[in-house]
Amino acid sequence: MIKIKFEKEINKAVAYDSNTKIGECAFIEEGKYWNIFHTEVSDLYKGQGIAKRLVEEIIKNAKMICSPESKISCEKSSFRFSSSYFFPPIWRYIPSFHPR
Repeated sequence: MIKIKFEKEINKAVAYDSNTKIGECAFIEEGKYWNIFHTEVSDLYKGQGIAKRLVEEIIKNAKMICSPESKISCEKSSFRFSSSYFFPPIWRYIPSFHPR
């Protein structure tokens, strides 16, 4: 079973299969912004929605930790996906978000 763990001390959400790390999503705090700059999932696990779950974990925690006016952004060029997997833009998850 795949588990997603938010690790605030290292600014990442990490995916584990048992005790094996299989993916991560990293962000940088920039004032009121959390900028997701890297998302990667092991080739053996691509196409299962793990990257989406990693990003959603960061969004969930940003809403709990930050003020309501905080924003989340992402660098689309840093995402790595298999050709069969489409990841919708982050602003579809946050109605108040506008890409920079």
